[in-house]
Amino acid sequence: MNNKKLTRAAALIAALLLLATSLGGLFSMTAYAAGAYTDSSLTIYTDVNKEYEISRKLASRDKYTLEFKVRVADGYQIASLNNTNNKVTFELTGGGFSKKYESITVANDDRTLIFTIKNAVFNGSQDRASPFKISGISFLSNSGGTAISEILVADFSIDSKYYKDSSSSGGDDDPQLWTPDIVVDKVTARDSKGDVIDFLDKDSVVGKLEIVFTDFGLLYEDVEDMNEEDFTGYLVSESGFTSSVNNKGQLRLINPDKSDGFDYARFRLTFSNIRWDGSATSLRFRTQYYMWNGERVAGNGTATIPQAKVGDDSSGVAPPTPFIIISQYNYGKDYIQAGQEFPLDISFKNTSSDIPLENIVMTITPPEDLTIATASNSVYIDALKAGGSMGHQIRLQAKAGAAVGSKSVEIKFAYEYLVDKKREKGETTEKIAIPITQIDRFEVDPITDLPEIMEVGENYYFTLNFINRGKSTVYNVSGVNTFGEAVPDTQHFGNVEAGKTGSLEFTLVPSTAGEFSGEIVLQYENENMVTNHITLPYNVTVEEAWMPPVDPEPVDPGMGEENKSINWLQLSLCTVGGLLIAGPLALYIIKRIKAKGNEEDLDEDF
Repeated sequence: MNNKKLTRAAALIAALLLLATSLGGLFSMTAYAAGAYTDSSLTIYTDVNKEYEISRKLASRDKYTLEFKVRVADGYQIASLNNTNNKVTFELTGGGFSKKYESITVANDDRTLIFTIKNAVFNGSQDRASPFKISGISFLSNSGGTAISEILVADFSIDSKYYKDSSSSGGDDDPQLWTPDIVVDKVTARDSKGDVIDFLDKDSVVGKLEIVFTDFGLLYEDVEDMNEEDFTGYLVSESGFTSSVNNKGQLRLINPDKSDGFDYARFRLTFSNIRWDGSATSLRFRTQYYMWNGERVAGNGTATIPQAKVGDDSSGVAPPTPFIIISQYNYGKDYIQAGQEFPLDISFKNTSSDIPLENIVMTITPPEDLTIATASNSVYIDALKAGGSMGHQIRLQAKAGAAVGSKSVEIKFAYEYLVDKKREKGETTEKIAIPITQIDRFEVDPITDLPEIMEVGENYYFTLNFINRGKSTVYNVSGVNTFGEAVPDTQHFGNVEAGKTGSLEFTLVPSTAGEFSGEIVLQYENENMVTNHITLPYNVTVEEAWMPPVDPEPVDPGMGEENKSINWLQLSLCTVGGLLIAGPLALYIIKRIKAKGNEEDLDEDF
């Protein structure tokens, strides 16, 4: 019995010793956690390369590089920084810095851990620095047991000279504070059922009035981690709008509009059961933000309520009639060729800045030479807001045989709108001019009657034939022949109707021998008065003119004198012979005339 008691007592003592050992190990880890490092420091740089240490006060929304150094205490060793279990995380829990930063790196320099946080954003002023928290670094004691897995650094404080003094009256060196700059983006009025209200009458009540605005004095990251109760919106009652419940609205942070490249804070402010007294069309409101550093930032905004119209109810003057006009259109080219399909893009707008349009039917009526290539010629549009614009594309086809000229496409808009809760009908007709041109089929025959070899000084003639195979008249046909240094030869023809032919004749007189290039440029205009050119080059060889050779005969030197003697003798003999013959004949004729006295008898006998 005593042995059993002794055994139980021994077991109890062993268990207590084991428990004490475990608690001792736990307390040892805690002790290690408190003594794993000794010295610590913080340096702030204005650049990521850590070349320029800050020498002024911290500026709101500027980015800085923070360098934390921790000296590992003796008796501890640092586990491998590349160990996947030692993923470093960093949390800026104070000091006026945002929780966001670009990157963090950690290095070991002779038992000194160096944490570098790049591009940490300073959010605003802070009277004193709060602790920074670094986790994920493991230490091992000399005995090999894990000492700590997290460091809570409490003495990383920023010198107060880098912060704005709360008692300061301001100056150029003070960091920038938040200054609200509210711009209203959209206002929507809804009834108690949630339906959108287009018009407000005097003393009418709006179930919910939603105002969406952007505050260009706040970045989204300045307020994204704040709670809903940190935002408050109030209605200014003297603006002509009052609430039957209270003037406090619901202010909520929504996703920012990043179209301008910045993430400014964007809000939706909602007021319930708002009554309009008919005295003004603008509503004034006030906002308050309770920032993370305890600062209260207040702003004011004004929202124009497009549904509220101020006027003399007794005047009985109806608002201007709204119209739909085509503000611009585009068919892609200067001219549309016959037989071509093309898109017609149109933009149209509501001319009224006060009255929205509903149940819009757009009807397209093309002329005879154009047809609608796809879909119907009618388009239904549900609504077009006041002053709003809209676009639509129509595909048209020009007929192959379309006459050249400007064709008018008629576009008709039929729509409805409300005036004093009465539905009215409206109608607008617009016309669009589209120029049509035929395919250019003016053709010229090759030059065939021009010899390849010519002679200097000779005249050469050649003809240029052409035909108009198109469906429209070709105007002012002319041609110019240019050859070497000769004066250009210009010929005019005139107009060539569709299907007709014509020709031009040119003269070429070469003046110099050699190899020459020439060209004929034919010019004409289509029905759109667009000038076209056709060029026909040619090459010729010019040679010198050909002359037959002359062979000279030999001459005897003595022939000259001998010929002179023979000529005088022959002349004398001929003279004497002539006298001998002519003398008797003359005497005979004289005698016969005297004998008969009649010239006619003389002629008969002779």
